[in-house]
Amino acid sequence: AAGRLASPSLASVNLFDGVLTEYAGPRFGAGFFAGSQPGTSDWAYTRQIMEYGGYARLQNALLAPHRWSITGGGVTSYNHGATNRDYVFLRGQWNDARSFGYLSQEIDVNRGWRREIESGALSLTSTLLSLQYRPTNALTLNAGYDNRRNVRLYDDRETPESEFDAAHRQGWSGGISLYPTHALSFSGDRRVNGGGADRTDATTGSWRVTHLPGVALDLSGRHTRYHNPQSAGWLHAWSMGGGLGAGRRLEAHTGLRDERSEGATRTRTYTRWYGLNLDVGLARSIYLLLSGEATRGDLENNDQYYLSLSYQL
Repeated sequence: AAGRLASPSLASVNLFDGVLTEYAGPRFGAGFFAGSQPGTSDWAYTRQIMEYGGYARLQNALLAPHRWSITGGGVTSYNHGATNRDYVFLRGQWNDARSFGYLSQEIDVNRGWRREIESGALSLTSTLLSLQYRPTNALTLNAGYDNRRNVRLYDDRETPESEFDAAHRQGWSGGISLYPTHALSFSGDRRVNGGGADRTDATTGSWRVTHLPGVALDLSGRHTRYHNPQSAGWLHAWSMGGGLGAGRRLEAHTGLRDERSEGATRTRTYTRWYGLNLDVGLARSIYLLLSGEATRGDLENNDQYYLSLSYQL
């Protein structure tokens, strides 16, 4: 493959401009890539930071009741030809009918100028742990830990909600999900990072109703209370969607973020957003997605449009 690519197999190297060669067998896979990072401000093509690397993956049989996989690899990058970052990564995943576990660890190999500012030749960085257990069909428990640094990940579109989640992803987390019926679900989770005066925390409650009787609509809501040394506030998001006949679906969503500054000068800022998504299956193998969103607020004022056309062989 060539172009602007997103590869989940290459650890934090997810979005890059370049070439990727992969082999995917039933039990073993491997891949190599070469490319550059997009611009940090405008996502434009640039050769400022070049990256090269590869990976290998081993997994058990596809139809096994307990699935596991192990992926390891290495990446090196250069900024205008000078050493930027070198690291190796290891990922493991396990899942069966009731449980799921995922662990990702990156280990930086410090050389050149990085050796002078780090404490040793190796540094453990970017740890991600996710655990989930479902004791019954109506209850799911989850826990996790995330200390990943800022990573350029691929999103179809960036909204105030996705920006918030990316900024508050670090720390320990735990939660519970309840499914009273097939059409109704509730979930809650809490995320904490740091301690004392530097502690940040976010508590989220969400709900979802699918196939609302009589109108065949799906409704969902998410409500987050957060607090950190600089600010505190609420984030609310709602969505409503339903089918428009065979192969078509329309969804509307809106949200509000209300934040108060905790500094010496107390200020209050609002951000609101509204959007529509239209999914259309044009034929058996052609799929069209149209999306539009307007964001209005004290610190942000923009419109965003997204168009995707895909063809599957």
